Amino acid sequence: MVSIRPALFTKFGKVPFLEVYKQAAIRCQKSKDWQAMRHWTERGISVYGEHAAQPEQVEDLHKRLAYAMAKLESASTPRKRASSKALVVPAEPPVVETLVCATCGVAFDRVRTRGRKPRDCPTCRTAQ
Repeated sequence: MVSIRPALFTKFGKVPFLEVYKQAAIRCQKSKDWQAMRHWTERGISVYGEHAAQPEQVEDLHKRLAYAMAKLESASTPRKRASSKALVVPAEPPVVETLVCATCGVAFDRVRTRGRKPRDCPTCRTAQ
């Protein structure tokens, strides 16, 4: 760019939009390589300087540079660790339900639990 930039400036009076810097920054952003993204955006900003034909492209590079710097800063600051203590949830009182045995027709009580309800009472189950 040392020899190309002056030639572009001489020919056009300004430095035209060079897609290389923006695309390189986007590629680095997608791969989460914040240091390389910072490098490419700073390089693009230095090439354009104050002579950009499209100032909005330089503004875009400034925004991308700020984003990369924020990501680099957040990576360098330690995060707070979550407490390793398990949360103690107060136990609810057990719910007792009354079921009717499908074999003998006797009603029986049991503590409600997850899963299928038994069809037979405890006596019929042990008899089988």
